[in-house]
Amino acid sequence: MNDAYLHLLTNHVAVVGIPLVAIALTWGIARRHDAVVRLALVGTLVMGGATWFANWSGGRAEEVVEDAAWASHDRIEDHEELGERAEWPALITAVAALGVLVISRGGSAKRGGSLVVLVGLVVSGVLVGVAAFDGGKIRHDEVHGLAPDAGQEQRRTR
Repeated sequence: MNDAYLHLLTNHVAVVGIPLVAIALTWGIARRHDAVVRLALVGTLVMGGATWFANWSGGRAEEVVEDAAWASHDRIEDHEELGERAEWPALITAVAALGVLVISRGGSAKRGGSLVVLVGLVVSGVLVGVAAFDGGKIRHDEVHGLAPDAGQEQRRTR
């Protein structure tokens, strides 16, 4: 496994995990289930770490692919910038979740703080999704309609 493969594996954790944690937090807040809210807050901490790791591994992945004949420097740089824009809100949201957990230690999680974390998860989820979609353009032209023959039927020759 090289660093590019590691990046592909780890970035999907945040792409899938952030929306799942947001759904769990929404459900916990709506049903007033403190245990679910706390679990989602801990999940938010994990997603902050996963987003950081995906961004870190992306820098290492860049070193693997940047000299490949198919690599587009501009696409890689655009993806890197979007990844950085996604990382900070996820980390700030994780810190907010930690704050809610610390403040509510021994009691029920604070509803207002949990709602702030939920907003942060939604923003982070959108930004991580945009970064991931853009990352697919680095190597998957056919998915994004960028390949010259994308969407066209292939002719069989005999």
